[in-house]
Amino acid sequence: MIKLTAVEGAEIVAVARRGAKRCRDAMTNLQFSDPQHKIEMHQELEETARMWENLAASALTLELPVIESPALSATENSGPMDRSEIERTLGEK
Repeated sequence: MIKLTAVEGAEIVAVARRGAKRCRDAMTNLQFSDPQHKIEMHQELEETARMWENLAASALTLELPVIESPALSATENSGPMDRSEIERTLGEK
C-alpha cells in the first residue's frame, strides 16, 4: 500500500469526485441518434464513474494499492497513445 498524507488524500478525493460527476453529467448531457449507442455509452460512463468513486473511497483511508506498471522500455515502441475525450476533460481544472 502507498501511504498518503491527509492533503494528498484530500486532493485525490476531490479529483476523483470531479471525475465521477463529469461522467454522470456527460450521461445526462450527451445526445445520441442511435439508441443502442446511447445505452452502451451510458453503461461505460457509469462504470467509469464507479471507478472514480472507488478511487475516492480508497484515498479516504489514506492508503492506495500499489499498482505495478511495465518498464518504460516495454512501451517505447508502442507508438503514440490517443487520450480519450474523458481523459482530456478530466485533466482540465
